[in-house]
Amino acid sequence: MRPKAQGHFGEEIASKWIEKKLKMKIIARNYRSPFGEIDLIAQKGDAFVFFEVKLRTSTQMGNPEESVNSLKQGRIRKTAIHFMMKKGINPENTTFSFWIVAIQKQGKDYNIRCIPDAF
Repeated sequence: MRPKAQGHFGEEIASKWIEKKLKMKIIARNYRSPFGEIDLIAQKGDAFVFFEVKLRTSTQMGNPEESVNSLKQGRIRKTAIHFMMKKGINPENTTFSFWIVAIQKQGKDYNIRCIPDAF
């Protein structure tokens, strides 16, 4: 599977899992700004959660969440602020957090780990 297709596949797995298990509503996918991209944005009540989704088919490159380094985190933070400002939401008066959904292929199945408040 090509990297872009693999990414979309992982995001689809994650979005279904988030809605079913976490009872959050996905309100945006692949939100882009001049600073970067956020894979999934969910809302539960008045709180927003910005998700970075990482899918790995092997552990050769490490665990999926290990690839979300400080540079990537900074881009996601800036993009989240951009999203809120575009929607007329004041970040200073809003509850929001950054989570990672790490998906690891194990045989024919996928193991999903969610890391709340990851950064």
